[in-house]
Amino acid sequence: MKKVDFNVKFKNFKGEYSGNTTISDELALALFNAGIPELPIEKENKYRAYNLCTRLISQNGVIELVDEDIDFLKKYCATSFSAGAFGQVLDLIGG
Repeated sequence: MKKVDFNVKFKNFKGEYSGNTTISDELALALFNAGIPELPIEKENKYRAYNLCTRLISQNGVIELVDEDIDFLKKYCATSFSAGAFGQVLDLIGG
């Protein structure tokens, strides 16, 4: 199990912090929207996405992840985030 703090802002392509939302907020939103036509996932992973989303919100962006959560986030974020955002998430969870 690994404890991860997603309460950091994304950096832009120049390495400067960008925007006012945290990775936690953006990740929770993406997970909440998992399964919409633009962000398809297998139906067995919809509840995992929902569970991760609610944990991010209820635990203020600091959550413990098991290996299966990390594997899911790697796969899901690869399709739902840009390369720059994906890389920053991987840096947090251990790529």
